[in-house]
Amino acid sequence: MADPVKLNMKLYIRNLSSVEKGAILFWKLSM
Repeated sequence: MADPVKLNMKLYIRNLSSVEKGAILFWKLSM
């Protein structure tokens, strides 16, 4: 059975706008 938290994270990430995805990617790369 799938982990509901991981499933919710996948749905959340999928629903992010492209601007938010870009910001998260930039933040991860700058770490």
